Amino acid sequence: KITGYWTWYGINTLALHPSGDIVAAGSSRKWIKIWQLSTGSELKKLKGNSEKVTSVAFNPDGKWLATGGSKSIIICCFLNFFSLVIAFKRS
Repeated sequence: KITGYWTWYGINTLALHPSGDIVAAGSSRKWIKIWQLSTGSELKKLKGNSEKVTSVAFNPDGKWLATGGSKSIIICCFLNFFSLVIAFKRS
């Protein structure tokens, strides 16, 4: 059970991993959190967005997470290492 995060941290968007056991959440506070549902534990908190996160999505095989912000910034992360790979910003 994951508690305490949904309203306190301003969750804007959620995405369920293809495995069904991981969820990613994007926040008004400019971060993405990733939790394992079976244990309720936080796997990673990703920072790096310069604006509120309005969308998160896993690709079909679950290896990538893409996030979008209110000013059209897109950040892609490789989930095996939870590392930022590339960021695009609309000019």
